[in-house]
Amino acid sequence: ERAGSILIMVERKNIINLSKKKIKKIKILERAGSILRIYRSGKIPKILKIIPILENFEEFLWLTRPDRWSFQALFRLTRLFVSKLNPIQLKRFFCLILVPRFQEEVFKKKKIPPHLFLTIKLSSKKEKFFFTSVIGPICLSKNCTINESTFLASIISNNSFSNQHILCLILTLIKKNFFSS
Repeated sequence: ERAGSILIMVERKNIINLSKKKIKKIKILERAGSILRIYRSGKIPKILKIIPILENFEEFLWLTRPDRWSFQALFRLTRLFVSKLNPIQLKRFFCLILVPRFQEEVFKKKKIPPHLFLTIKLSSKKEKFFFTSVIGPICLSKNCTINESTFLASIISNNSFSNQHILCLILTLIKKNFFSS
């Protein structure tokens, strides 16, 4: 019985230590988020470089508050994530972080800052995910504006893409009656 109580106490200490470690990680990620809020140039926090390796990267990424990142920080992290994330994670990053920031800026200011434009252009390097996770959701949303379409058309016209991806996008838009008269 006494050995059992010691074991329980050891387990409780481990549980307390794990929660302290989690709290420490949360604080570190929140600090990294506050740095990214004012980031202009230079090194990014090292903790962000290990996020792509983690299984539940979204949870850790949300602790940094990506909706508050500066556009320079968004560009740097997109550059990092395009090369490091697996396809499913990359698609989630584009859909949950990049597209909403793009739509929000166009809605608020009717223009996009240069670093956000470069970020969208950088995301076009992964053609498949660019068309399925960036262009598709924006064009198929019910509140797609002319400004959004113009910015995206400019990126598409300035880059060379395979015909397969462009044709898939056109077919998808036709199926959704996007070109209806």
